[in-house]
Amino acid sequence: MATTIDLTHTDLTLYYEIIDIGFDFDVGITARSLEGQVQMDMTTEDVDEIIPLLLLRAWQNGSAVHQNLLRRHRERTRVR
Repeated sequence: MATTIDLTHTDLTLYYEIIDIGFDFDVGITARSLEGQVQMDMTTEDVDEIIPLLLLRAWQNGSAVHQNLLRRHRERTRVR
């Protein structure tokens, strides 16, 4: 059984950063568009689908670059 898959995909992601205080928490949605063909033996199926996906992302901000950006942001927004 010979199988050939030829697919391309395009993602459109919209997200919102809910928390940014030493760690980040983002939520969002992605619409993934799949286009192409799947061939199994003598049968060929066209693929043209949009798949919705949920984005949840959380991580701790520990990098030196991020710490410098946070420090600068705090200095600029400090009440004087």
